[in-house]
Amino acid sequence: MKFYTARQAIHDAYAIHMRSKGFEVNLTAAVSELDVLKELSAMRRKLDKWQNDEQLTPAQKRQKAELLTKIDQYAPVAFAHGDRSSKVDADRLIWDSKDAAKVISVVEGLPVHLKAWCYWCYSPLGDTNQSWLKLVDLQNTVKRYQSEADELSNMAAGLPDRIAKCKTDERRAELEAIDTDELNCRAMKLEAEASRFERSLRQPNHCAPFWNWLDERIVEQAPAKIRKKTLLHVRDVCRASVYNYRHQVVTGIQKPLMSRKVVCEKFDVPSSNFEGSYRPWVSWASVMCDELDKTALPQIARKMR
Repeated sequence: MKFYTARQAIHDAYAIHMRSKGFEVNLTAAVSELDVLKELSAMRRKLDKWQNDEQLTPAQKRQKAELLTKIDQYAPVAFAHGDRSSKVDADRLIWDSKDAAKVISVVEGLPVHLKAWCYWCYSPLGDTNQSWLKLVDLQNTVKRYQSEADELSNMAAGLPDRIAKCKTDERRAELEAIDTDELNCRAMKLEAEASRFERSLRQPNHCAPFWNWLDERIVEQAPAKIRKKTLLHVRDVCRASVYNYRHQVVTGIQKPLMSRKVVCEKFDVPSSNFEGSYRPWVSWASVMCDELDKTALPQIARKMR
């Protein structure tokens, strides 16, 4: 594995092993588990025989396209193409796996909040794992489904009483045409969907230790008499700033992922006093991210020297 920066090393190390069994990396198994090489070598030999598309049958062309798709799915474990032999590919994968295991072992040995920080901020698994924005969206979806289900159930339960109190024949006919069984069925479907999303919220969140650590630091820094609602706004602003930090250091794009306007609209943060009450927290969150990097990344760099 070529080493350029500690951030890149973390990303590539987890990328190499992200197809190991289970969501968490098993370091011993990840280094030794190379059964995929036989399958890849066989696919490569078939593709070498099918280089000339003009001589292939339609069935062979379809098989070739399927093989190319399968090989692409193994990225970013960049199995070499061209005239390189499968033995060279296997040797390279073995050495890359060993280098990746060194990096991951350092990350796994960090304090739990630093491990979660590296995992979320720099590994490709940080996006597939539950993160704050994803949790916010799931929680809002659960609330919306539950609210809609309650409205439908209440409508079905109160329909006979509304019909009895109806004063006009036209309105009574409209209410009588409503199928209460259909309302209850729709409510049950929404409740089932809400339960499904709730179960996904209860799945292990390997990035949670970092967010919990950040929330604790916010409470420590906040004034003693700060209102609960204001503290929640501060938390949202700080978390959005952390996302902006990650976006900038990973992509190199200085434009923030979430502008002040987006933060205020998405999380109902008051925009009228943002500069006075919340802007200092934006800077504080960026400093905290810098401190996390200064603590974690040099340890990765020393290991790869």
